[in-house]
Amino acid sequence: MNYKGVERFQLEEDEIRWMAGSQFVVEADIAACFPSIYTHSIPWALYGKPESKKKTGITKSAGNLLDKCTQNTRDKQTNGLLIGPHASNIISEIVLTRIDTELQAGEFKKVVRHVDDYRFFANTFEEAELFVKALGLKLREYEMSLNEKKTRILELPRPSEENWRLALNRFLFPKNEELRFSVIRSFLDLALECSQALGRSTPLNYAIKTIAGGDEPRKLNPRAKRMYAQEAMNLALAYPYLAPLLDEFVFDMYWHEGLKPRMADFATSLVKLGVRKLYPDSIAHALYFVLKHDLTLDLKDEALIEIVALDDCVTNVLLLEYAKRHKRAKVKSAITTRANMLMTEDSREKDKHWLLVYQVWSKKELQGSGQDFLAKLKGAGFQFFCMPAKAEIKVGDAAVDAVPEQPKAANAI
Repeated sequence: MNYKGVERFQLEEDEIRWMAGSQFVVEADIAACFPSIYTHSIPWALYGKPESKKKTGITKSAGNLLDKCTQNTRDKQTNGLLIGPHASNIISEIVLTRIDTELQAGEFKKVVRHVDDYRFFANTFEEAELFVKALGLKLREYEMSLNEKKTRILELPRPSEENWRLALNRFLFPKNEELRFSVIRSFLDLALECSQALGRSTPLNYAIKTIAGGDEPRKLNPRAKRMYAQEAMNLALAYPYLAPLLDEFVFDMYWHEGLKPRMADFATSLVKLGVRKLYPDSIAHALYFVLKHDLTLDLKDEALIEIVALDDCVTNVLLLEYAKRHKRAKVKSAITTRANMLMTEDSREKDKHWLLVYQVWSKKELQGSGQDFLAKLKGAGFQFFCMPAKAEIKVGDAAVDAVPEQPKAANAI
């Protein structure tokens, strides 16, 4: 049922075959899949609840041993898997494949799953509703739930999700000439339409990389550079997942005079958005932009201190660097206070904020709090975070040393 376990071509053939006679497709998603997986559900999935409850103790079954080992990766918590390791994918598949099997053992044969996304082909709207209910109940048996915002019943036939890529690839850019903004705008409008139809920013992500052109960057005329950079920033404020792309594919590639003040305004707006909607990643990217390009945020100390309350490690480390550079003593004090509070908290909290701890604490304080490895690195002068001392700007296709105008990317380890 999973694309990782079956050839994608076979799955595509199954879906096309299942569409015959189907009037609706259900698209469903598990809410916070990895963070919500209950470790005790591992033996439930392997042996069934009644049987697994008879076999208590880690020596009684492999499922119990795996349950315990999974807990130990998260300080003995029974809820959630680590996001990233391949082992987490395997463990999640133990539980989700069991749910797949139980669904297919009933009346729901035409169902496919990709990680935590389900598609079910239904002959009637009522059948589609029954599937949504059955899936929701089955997930609850394993202590999970449906993401209601991403669960929908759609009429068939529908265009393939890959059609957006085909539409963008068919767009004709003029050859052997500098692009005008009208061309860029038309392409971005097409990508925006695809994103809105798809409900995700993926087509816009693809469009920004396409404009950059890969090994042979597309050339934009001066006005197109100015307008495109502003439009890309506007889109990133509407779709914050685009923010990580801007530095490499827009700012560095289409740098021009007058961009820095607009970047500062953009970064300020991105921070405000991140605080309002609790998007620490957006704030971190905004802080990265201002640090790399030596910008100043149009925010008072009180607004910056609100960021500290979000308690995100990377964001606070970047904010600390910003506070130091711009002599924002109150902001620096707020972050330092938070870091020092960690001395009295448990090891899990220290581990969550290890980079902040490393940046703030002295070698002696690290040793006194059981952070011996970090203390050794501190003693050796190791840096996880540093910015270049000298800048480089591009003039045509050449690079020359200059006063900081377009700095190199930060060196991060």
